[in-house]
Amino acid sequence: MFNPDPMIRSIVPLIDGTKTKQELVACVFELAKEGKLAPNVEGNSSVEVNAACKAILDQVLDQLHQSALLV
Repeated sequence: MFNPDPMIRSIVPLIDGTKTKQELVACVFELAKEGKLAPNVEGNSSVEVNAACKAILDQVLDQLHQSALLV
């Protein structure tokens, strides 16, 4: 059984087919700015946080794909 963690639960509602991947990264970035997600970055520059948000999104999409919840 697939048990999504809070990060996945925060991102899944955004994956509704109306946003590009870059727009999804921007949404994840906003969640991080609001403190709803905590990307693992050493610095706090926008470039580093954006790269971490892209990695988070890629990880979530991969987990959903491997769980056969996203094809």
